[in-house]
Amino acid sequence: MRGQYSIFPREEYEARLGRAQALMQAQNIDALLITAEANYFYFTGHRTHSPWSTFTRPHVAVLTRDGGAAMIVHCFTRPEAESRSFVADVREYGSLVEDAVPQVKQALSDMGLASAVIGCELGYEQRLGLPMRAWEQIVSAFPRAKFVDASELLWRLRVVKSEAEVERLRKACQATSRAFEVCYSQVREGWTEEQVATVMSKAMLDAGAEAPGFNIICSGKDDYARISARPTGRVLREGDMLWVDASAVFDGYWSDFCRAAVPGGPSPEQVRLQRIAHEATMAAIEAIKPGVPVSMIAETCARQLGKHGFNLTFDAGRCGHGLGLASTEPPHVATYDTTVLEEGMVITVEPGIVNEEGVFCIEENIAVTRDGFEILSGASREIYAI
Repeated sequence: MRGQYSIFPREEYEARLGRAQALMQAQNIDALLITAEANYFYFTGHRTHSPWSTFTRPHVAVLTRDGGAAMIVHCFTRPEAESRSFVADVREYGSLVEDAVPQVKQALSDMGLASAVIGCELGYEQRLGLPMRAWEQIVSAFPRAKFVDASELLWRLRVVKSEAEVERLRKACQATSRAFEVCYSQVREGWTEEQVATVMSKAMLDAGAEAPGFNIICSGKDDYARISARPTGRVLREGDMLWVDASAVFDGYWSDFCRAAVPGGPSPEQVRLQRIAHEATMAAIEAIKPGVPVSMIAETCARQLGKHGFNLTFDAGRCGHGLGLASTEPPHVATYDTTVLEEGMVITVEPGIVNEEGVFCIEENIAVTRDGFEILSGASREIYAI
């Protein structure tokens, strides 16, 4: 039966398409050509059995301003696509070397788009899910059509989550919170970072996650700067800070937050720095509500750390980001981002201090509510003594 295993009810997808139609109308776009995995899943409800891990068998969706929708999938995945999606027009291809180009061209023709303005994933934090050769073949087949960047439209849709989406993020955060509690109750001096990651991943699954997203781990004075590191075989020693930035995935939605522990317990200086980071984080969170510019959240982080002599700059990044079908999405919690918060947005807040004492960053995942915020992330904000 069509859509029998859909993650969301039909009404959720109809609402997404309705919002997309309104934005297409406002931006004079006739259709969207969707190829990137997260966008395709967002509109159709269909994911492959191995998300993000293969470039074989691309999947494509075409959505029109008048409500038309078509999916182009490989014959191998068609039964799964039809069981997950409510889209009625599902077309298949068989060749593994043509990247669905003939079928995409046929769909665009059948849907009356030969001379249309077609929005595509060409801009800000978007990626095409087709090889460039395939993309060029599609574009060249429609010389009267205009292929334009629709990244602003796509992010306008995805940054504001429905309650059903927020619930998935809540579940992902709950699994991550439980994993920290389980892991830090077991880990001991002498463990390797890789052992920590294994326990974290298993605990996420035991807590209901569909999969662990990632485990970023650094430990020890020589490695605190490696704050985007994969776990290694390094052995934990007494006094080392073990800092873990972890993510669980639930129905395709990602959590992302970090907690820390020290074998033998934290030093007074580590406790002090953790408290400063926590106070800065909470001061920024307290400012979150609809209508507040995200830049104000960043400015609050910088101001609070500055009171203690720590300089938070945004030359190379941010102190938070959006969260959803990817572990990082717009907006950026930074002084250069002009986004204004709305109910339904989900962001992280993560000002931090990195020095020879450790990594002092207590990232939180925050849903913007009608009149304020909800903290989705859990587990202790204090440094665990292990």
